[in-house]
Amino acid sequence: MTVTAIDDFVFENYSITKLVLPNTLTRIGDCAFINSTSLKKVIIPDSVTFIGNGAFAYAPIEQLKLGSSVQTIDDYAFELATITSLTLPNTLTFIGESTFENAVLKTLNLPNSLVTIESGAFSHSVLTELTLPNSLQTIGDKAFQYSTLSTLTIPSSVQTIGDRAFRKSALESLIIQGKGSSNCLTTGSGKFTSLGTDEVFGWKNGENIVCEP
Repeated sequence: MTVTAIDDFVFENYSITKLVLPNTLTRIGDCAFINSTSLKKVIIPDSVTFIGNGAFAYAPIEQLKLGSSVQTIDDYAFELATITSLTLPNTLTFIGESTFENAVLKTLNLPNSLVTIESGAFSHSVLTELTLPNSLQTIGDKAFQYSTLSTLTIPSSVQTIGDRAFRKSALESLIIQGKGSSNCLTTGSGKFTSLGTDEVFGWKNGENIVCEP
């Protein structure tokens, strides 16, 4: 039998320590391995394009290898994972809500294909450095809230930044590109199509924000 998909909740609460998936698999369903509290290592083949909502939530994954074809990592997929380093594939366009919330990622490489980072995706993360790709268009509400990021550059491709996206983060400096050299924290032509509240960056008056043409 050729396995092309793992359905929702199929391996919920299983005592798996290592997982190697077949090269015929294209989809991992919602909560497929949720609460697999012994799961430490996951190898996802190049054939997989979709990882569902909560697929590996609450699994203490220490080693994760993502295949080269993943396009979507849905909401809460790796919440509370213990991965410390991760490179996301160049096919990925979407990171869902709270996907890596409370994860212990210290090193993360985002691909140039990424378009959307949803709400809370990296909330409470311990990242200190991150490069946002020039393909990125949307940063959701609370995406990096309470993160330990100290510096960040937002590329000109970003059109939408949600409420409290960087609120209570450790940001000491922020560069916003391509929105004009002054008064860039506005919406409209050449600016943002949507911009969150005055606490979106954690500074009510925009201190330490540099706007670049």
